[in-house]
Amino acid sequence: MMSDDILPETDRVNPETRAAYRRQVWLEVYLPLLLGAALVLGLVALLMRAGLGGRGAWADAVTVLLLVPLMGLGLALLVFLAAAIFGVSWLIHRLPRRASEAQWAAQRLAGTAERAGWLAAAPVIRLRAARAALGRLGQRLRRAARRREADEYGAT
Repeated sequence: MMSDDILPETDRVNPETRAAYRRQVWLEVYLPLLLGAALVLGLVALLMRAGLGGRGAWADAVTVLLLVPLMGLGLALLVFLAAAIFGVSWLIHRLPRRASEAQWAAQRLAGTAERAGWLAAAPVIRLRAARAALGRLGQRLRRAARRREADEYGAT
């Protein structure tokens, strides 16, 4: 544990607060634990002294005390599994309709996005197509002009 003189001024614990905390821990944790253990030991000693049951009876009692928490855990597991089965059954009955609705909405959204994309791209595509057509027309006109020139020079 760190020494109080290493800690900054704001992190130092007030000795009165520390003493009150220790007192509270003793009263709320250790005292009930010790009293419960003493009570159980006293009850066991009293029952053994009275001669109630032999080793077999005590073994049966301990077995029951060990099985009670296990039964509680088993019951909790059973409740969890029942809730999981109910939840899966509920999902199976409701998911197909919801899934088809979600699929329909996604298809509609995809169609809208595709149409919006074509609307946005159409002017650019038309402009590039017109430019390419004019470029090709220019090439053909130049080629035709060269042929005519070649024909004129070759004919004379």
